[in-house]
This record gives sequence, C-alpha cells and structure tokens, in this order.
Amino acid sequence: MATTEILTLQMRIAEAEMAKHQIAMGKQLVVLSYSAEGTNTQQWSQASLPALERHIADMKAQLARFTGVGVRGPIYIA
Repeated sequence: MATTEILTLQMRIAEAEMAKHQIAMGKQLVVLSYSAEGTNTQQWSQASLPALERHIADMKAQLARFTGVGVRGPIYIA
C-alpha cells in the first residue's frame, strides 16, 4: 500500500473518531465526506454509534494489515 493511501486511511480514522466524540458530546448528526465533490458521504447519529465503532475498528484493522502492525485482540480472564 502506498504511503498516501496509509495517510488517507489514518485521516479517515481520525475523522471517524472525532465524529464518535461529537456524538458522545450530544451532537445529533455528524456527516463525513470522503470526496471533494461530496459524493461519498456517511452520516452518523446516536442510533448508529455501534456501526460507527465497527467502522473505526475495521479501518484500524485494515491499517494494521497494511503497515504490518498487529491488531491487539481482547484479553479474556477466566
């Protein structure tokens, strides 16, 4: 994966985490646009917070695969 693609993915992760924070702070709707024309947009609300969290986790896993850094999984204690 090219450096620019990695940087783009890192930027999208940061934007999604900011959207998650804004929703947690009470904002009703957050719209993220991933293209200059605004054709690739995603809307997130309190109701879609679990989907946003999965989206962030998926992007972080993708970034980890591309950079060769492993993703830490959950640690279960019996």
